[in-house]
Amino acid sequence: MTAKALFDWGFPTALSDSQATALGLKRYAHGTSYNSGINPTVTLNSGGGTLSSVALADFIPYQMSDGTWRMKLNIDVTVSSTSRTGAQLGINGVAFFVSNAGQSISGSPYDATTILAAYAGVSSAIVFAHSSATTTGYFASGDVRLASKPTWAY
Repeated sequence: MTAKALFDWGFPTALSDSQATALGLKRYAHGTSYNSGINPTVTLNSGGGTLSSVALADFIPYQMSDGTWRMKLNIDVTVSSTSRTGAQLGINGVAFFVSNAGQSISGSPYDATTILAAYAGVSSAIVFAHSSATTTGYFASGDVRLASKPTWAY
């Protein structure tokens, strides 16, 4: 089948930002402006210290056929040195779907200590709990259900 034959069937030749977002074809990055100048940002909500750097924070929101929104995420952050056995990372403009105990994601501290929990919590934060009190960085990835479309998404 030729490319022309596909277009004859009515397949679109271009997608709007909004269509690409709903289909999960648009990646949003920490600190980059989108949708009327709003940008997704990761913050350290609790756990002590400050957020030193965001090496990676990519988000791919998409819409299911029933209208609900989900988001794939991949985060790598460093926090200032302080004693902590947990941390909460917030993502502005994102509200996770509220469930009893949160949604499981994959997460790990830099120092590879035993992670006790990593989840998208009911506080709309990514929550880490771990055994080492000297952790200074976190990785997280997952695919979670959202309460609504992120405010920075087209």
